[in-house]
Amino acid sequence: QGEDDYRPLFENFVQDLLSTVNKPDWPAAELLLSLLGRLLVHQFSNKQTEMALRVASLDYLGTVAARLRKDAVTSKMDQRSINRILGE
Repeated sequence: QGEDDYRPLFENFVQDLLSTVNKPDWPAAELLLSLLGRLLVHQFSNKQTEMALRVASLDYLGTVAARLRKDAVTSKMDQRSINRILGE
């Protein structure tokens, strides 16, 4: 019951990190997201960790990976648009 109280707070923290990563105003977001990723991988990989926490760690890792992948694809599309504009 106690950890359920912190879940919305943690989800907001993850979403805030994902919103601020690669923004010049928030240079520490990338470092914090990297540390969070390592922590989540550790929790997921640890066989002594209870299953609910392992599943939650995997869920958050999926959220982070999906968002970073989406941002990478979007930035490639933006780069093509910039190259096309510069070529005209």
